[in-house]
Amino acid sequence: MPDLLSPLTADQRRLARREVLRFGHALAGTGLFADESLIQLLDLHPRARTRVLTRRPDGSPRDGWIAGAAEKATGAQILKAIGAGGLSVTLDGVMSSDPACRLVLDQLAADLGEATGLMVMGADASIIISSPRLAAPLGIDRREAATLTVRGGQVLYVYPAGQAAGLPWSPAREDAVTPVMLQAGQAAFWPSQSPTRWVNGEGLNVSVVFTFETPQSMLADVLRRALRRPSPAACAQTDLTPRFDVGARGLVWREGLAPDWAPTAKKAPRRRAPAAKTLKAA
Repeated sequence: MPDLLSPLTADQRRLARREVLRFGHALAGTGLFADESLIQLLDLHPRARTRVLTRRPDGSPRDGWIAGAAEKATGAQILKAIGAGGLSVTLDGVMSSDPACRLVLDQLAADLGEATGLMVMGADASIIISSPRLAAPLGIDRREAATLTVRGGQVLYVYPAGQAAGLPWSPAREDAVTPVMLQAGQAAFWPSQSPTRWVNGEGLNVSVVFTFETPQSMLADVLRRALRRPSPAACAQTDLTPRFDVGARGLVWREGLAPDWAPTAKKAPRRRAPAAKTLKAA
């Protein structure tokens, strides 16, 4: 398999884990992220490891996700619902569980280690398929992380790492944020445990979130535990109770669980029975 990542300069290698790095990738050429392949992955991946999420359209970075379910939906129906708007669907760990994806994951881990000079250990990756213009809340990856945009475009916002920069979000954080524009074929790798959030562009977005450990990150975790420092929050508060379902009709809120900002479901017009025909006398 050819290299999946573009080479980094010597300066970029020195800045790995210290600054935000942007580089190119060739994941689209694997054929794993076309509609047909995504539908197959959505059909085969266990629903227990498929996160279906939505959130308030005009919410702030502090507003968390709202969880849903897609137990009875086909992969084609899920992909159609994502395209219609307001949804983020994550296939957790699919890059290590699917045989074809596993080959790409192993190559990606080797290429990232060679490009950055880091020792990449325990690598895994998830695929996130999200709607046009969807904005994610602020979150922190517990491991080293990079995001690779395969389809669509998004702006990734990276905030300074450190205990003082953890969650929750506040407007003052925006003064220190680093915005990173990512188009299809571009990727970003940021300092460990830096809070991030993303905002999609106009099209359907397909991204791979690659997570891994390094000796440096493992040592930092050991020191944190030894000093009894709290683990950084992983994400803005998320309502984990499924409040909606995704199916042939798209996103449908469960009875009594729709938030106040959700659009009111339109009732089907009541059809009148056709009037009986009157036979004219001859």
